[in-house]
Amino acid sequence: MLSFDNFIPATPLQPPPVAYVYTLLLSSSALCAPTPKCSLPGFNFEPISSRPSYSFEWKPPSGSSQTISLSPCTSGLPTGCGTNGPPINQCADTPNCCAVCQTWTVDTSIEGVCLGISNRLMNVTAISEKAVKLTYGSGDMVVTTPRQVDIIIFCDPSATELSLMDFIPPVPKSPPPPAYIYTVILSSSVLCGTDRTSRLEEIMNKLSEFGF
Repeated sequence: MLSFDNFIPATPLQPPPVAYVYTLLLSSSALCAPTPKCSLPGFNFEPISSRPSYSFEWKPPSGSSQTISLSPCTSGLPTGCGTNGPPINQCADTPNCCAVCQTWTVDTSIEGVCLGISNRLMNVTAISEKAVKLTYGSGDMVVTTPRQVDIIIFCDPSATELSLMDFIPPVPKSPPPPAYIYTVILSSSVLCGTDRTSRLEEIMNKLSEFGF
């Protein structure tokens, strides 16, 4: 995202120069931000991070279907997230900003929120030999509380490259927590390579261990 700092017009000179030089000063919160890369021994993130984005349909218990778009371990989604603009939607119309975007339709317009921004990859951890968790922070605010998202990926040779298993939004609390944490649960046939095996029963047992 760009912010205007100053504009310096050219100074009249005699005789006139070859060109009158004007200067526009801008600042950016994303220009120098490093592109986060995921790395853990025993896991291969390259196939997942080589795609620009993934999108999945999620059906909440009530209401219409929503879309969960994500771009894990990259510089972010190639499109913006949300339509209201900052400060409500900090990544609206801004590519390479949001890591996970939740969108839905209100009447005929599409609304959305960024659950975590791409240059705020907080940690990459192995929760078992066959599962990892990525945490992105600094998502769009819920009043004064930021959103945060955990992406949990299980190895499963019977899955596609990346498949959605579940999406769990946070439960509203009073007083609000330090962050509203969303959870995206995925399975992948490429994360662990070909030397590891995993079955759906093992994945479901592991999910129950984590309280999902």
